[in-house]
Amino acid sequence: MPDNDILKTNNLSFKYGAGVRALSDVSFSLEKGGFLAILGPNGSGKTTLLRLISGVLKPSEGEVFLQDTPIDALQRKDIARKIAFVPQQIHIDFPFTVREIVLMGRFSYLGGIGIEKKEDIAIARDSMEMTGISHLQDRMIHQLSAGERQRAFIAQAITAQPEILILDEPVSSLDIKYKVQILELISWLNSRNNITIIVTLHDLNLAFQYAKNVLLLNRGFISASGPPESVLVPEKIREVYDIDVSIIKSSDGKDSFIMPSRQGTEKTGRKLT
Repeated sequence: MPDNDILKTNNLSFKYGAGVRALSDVSFSLEKGGFLAILGPNGSGKTTLLRLISGVLKPSEGEVFLQDTPIDALQRKDIARKIAFVPQQIHIDFPFTVREIVLMGRFSYLGGIGIEKKEDIAIARDSMEMTGISHLQDRMIHQLSAGERQRAFIAQAITAQPEILILDEPVSSLDIKYKVQILELISWLNSRNNITIIVTLHDLNLAFQYAKNVLLLNRGFISASGPPESVLVPEKIREVYDIDVSIIKSSDGKDSFIMPSRQGTEKTGRKLT
């Protein structure tokens, strides 16, 4: 593996119970400091792939390498210091404050008695400042808006001082303002702190705008990978999503946008209600 590759998968496959195959022969590598968006329709294997590369699941076949070490050779604590994973849904059953939630990101560094040191508290404070939630630190997590909660969980993740930050659909339940804010924050962490980003998205336009590279999954296989402008083309989008699109340039020519074609009754073959 080249020295600059921080993560690599080799012929990665995974089967759930009853032999249901979720991923097949997924191989890719990611350079340190990269920003990878994993895309694909529902059921294409995006979340399963994130769980495999973060060590939450073990592959049925193939391997995941963190730098040059197989991830299954690492202790869970060592993985947690390298990779921080923010799942799509996080359920909190107890009334923790934002500060307490963020400090939980230091669990892999705490000693046997689990008491935070001054250094841990300082790192958590810095994370809250970076994510713009310092003013919310005494609020209960369940009192926050969806966008504020997402920032709190990202702050928790970066409190672990990871090399790789993995986020599963971090903007799926947010309105457009907060979607942009969260992706701007992730992009800033990528450029400022050189944190390698892996994120799953449904919005192709956001992937076009923010990701350095995209990995397009279809039915558990890699359909295409590379820079957004080479992967997110009408032919490939139609193949994977079964819809016609046009690529529209902004007036200054700096940005591209994906515009889906209308799907009326003459195309779908059924009456729309």
